[in-house]
Formats: sequence, C-alpha cells, structure tokens
Amino acid sequence: MLFPHTKTRRTLLRHANLPEGVTAHDLLLKAGLNDLPSAEVFAALYAKEVSAQFTVERQDTDQVVGYVSFHHLDLSGRHVRASFLTDPATAGNGVGAEVILLTINYAFAMWNVRKIYFWTVEPDFKILHTSYDSDHKEATLPEHLYDRGALRDVHIYAVYREYWEEHGADLLNKLVQSPLERRNAASAASTDSAETSSGEIS
Repeated sequence: MLFPHTKTRRTLLRHANLPEGVTAHDLLLKAGLNDLPSAEVFAALYAKEVSAQFTVERQDTDQVVGYVSFHHLDLSGRHVRASFLTDPATAGNGVGAEVILLTINYAFAMWNVRKIYFWTVEPDFKILHTSYDSDHKEATLPEHLYDRGALRDVHIYAVYREYWEEHGADLLNKLVQSPLERRNAASAASTDSAETSSGEIS
C-alpha cells in the first residue's frame, strides 16, 4: 500500500493555502522564483480545477523553490493531472527529481486513479525521464496554448499506477528513510539473505 509522502530528507511539499485574491503565480514570484512559466501558461496548465496544491521547500533552508498542483481529478475515469516546477537556481541538484517522485506517489496514494497526466509546453520532459527509465509521452496538441502572443504546442505525458508500483515506489521509499532506517533495512535484508542461504545449505 502506498503512503502519501510529502517529504524526503531534503525536500518538503507544504500544503499551500492561498490568501484571498492571491494566485499561486503571485505567491511564487513573491518567494523569489524568477524562472516561472508565463501567467498564461501557469493559469492554463497549473491552476485550473485544483484538487490539491503545494509549495516546494528545501528542508535545510525552508526556502520555497517550487510548486506542485493536482487538478482535473476524474474519479470515474480514474485519472488526474499533475503539474510541478522547481527553480534550479535555488533548488539545487536532485531536488527536481525528488519532487516528481513525491508528486507521482502522492497522487496514486491519495486517489484511486490508474493514470497521472502531465501537460507541458516542454517538447522533451527531461525530468520525467531522469527520475526513472521509461518513455511516457502520449500525445501532442499542436498550437493548443496561447502564450505571450504566440500559439504553443502542449505535450502530454502519463505515468500508470502499475508501472509506478513496480518501478518507482521503492526508489521514493529509500529517499524518505533516515540514514539509520536505511542501515537497519540493509542489515535486516542481509540477515534475511544469510538465513535463507543457511537454510538452503542445511
């Protein structure tokens, strides 16, 4: 059974409760994130029919370095859209990969969905590829989104529950464990292996 983790040892997803009249885009600009999509892209791909939203923080500095949202939740069709972004300048190496793992796991743990969609204007959604080895692109919508005076293509990626449970969940579980928990787990695995080998010999 999946647990809806919201933090690793260095990355935290904090529920975002936005003040009246303040958009998530406004909040992130105020937090100092400058490498954001345009307001048009953000409104279309990150902030419609939101079911849950989080700011991303570094555990060591408490600094906001990104944003995650879940939207267009369809429990009858068993799918949800997820969006995330991190600011590479402040997040540091590896945080973006941790955020995508937390995002995928949270959706599958919280809702009985079989698929998570990611809609992006990036033609190559590299962060999804680097999190684990698979090609998840499902479609491209040509000239679908108006952005800064031009029409842009939207690219659709998907992650399926079966794939996540088989290939991704264990990776995230290692990231959320403390060093002591990891040592204890490794020690227990080693003991189990030794006992199995001993039993086979006898």
